[in-house]
Amino acid sequence: WGPERVTEIPVRFLSLKKNKLNPKYDIGFFSSANWLRSKLGHIDLDNNDKKNEESLFNYVLEYSKNNNLRLILFLHPLEKNHIYKEITKTYYSKLELKNNFVIGNINLHSNEGFDKINIGISLFSTLMFERIYCGFKTIIAPFGYKRFPIKNSALSNICVLDKTELSNKLNESLKLTTKAFFRLNKIDQYSEFI
Repeated sequence: WGPERVTEIPVRFLSLKKNKLNPKYDIGFFSSANWLRSKLGHIDLDNNDKKNEESLFNYVLEYSKNNNLRLILFLHPLEKNHIYKEITKTYYSKLELKNNFVIGNINLHSNEGFDKINIGISLFSTLMFERIYCGFKTIIAPFGYKRFPIKNSALSNICVLDKTELSNKLNESLKLTTKAFFRLNKIDQYSEFI
């Protein structure tokens, strides 16, 4: 199997039998640009994605600060678009004041940073499935989604549905090796690269 955009994954992640981590950051947050989509009038699909993603990001910011962890935010392609550069800069500017938080290089695709973080988190993004496929620790936080994850599925083991679950999963997962994370969560069948 392979995620939808497997052809866009950097070749270096697909050419090795085991992807090595070189974590410069403890946590990577992958934005879905729901705040911008809302501002542009895009359809929400009744999940309240803007509010849920903002809540999730604020939880991750708080957790990172409280635990003295380094956090990097990977912007969505919509946020990187030159048309929205200033509005995106304004939206995130208040957050950049925190010394444990940076915004990733806007000139690179977010998957270029997979090996630079210990664990990746997103509300719900195809990038999370790419991370799993490439053998990188991943947490999916589908706040507000009624049909995902499927109860008792393997992916439900790496999903968190509220702040408490997120904190518990991060406490557990940050300490684990990649192999231990995949085995503990019973998702090792989804990657050949662990």
